[in-house]
Amino acid sequence: MARKRYITQNDDVIIDERFNTVKDGYPKFEVFRYIRGESVTYQLVVHRLIELDNGTYECQVPVQGTDLRPYRDGELIVLGE
Repeated sequence: MARKRYITQNDDVIIDERFNTVKDGYPKFEVFRYIRGESVTYQLVVHRLIELDNGTYECQVPVQGTDLRPYRDGELIVLGE
């Protein structure tokens, strides 16, 4: 099974800073949080990708007031030029 990569936890980017480099004023990964009533939506923005970013990524969503953290794995495929 492929190695899972973790980029964020809630609205914090947790990837090692060596891999979240800043280019043209933008980090590679950013997370934005939007609150509407009791609902919180997180948006992961990836400003640039390289083929080495291919892999399995896991998205976890913590349910407030519980220990539940439903998750789903996704495969990211970056095609070369």
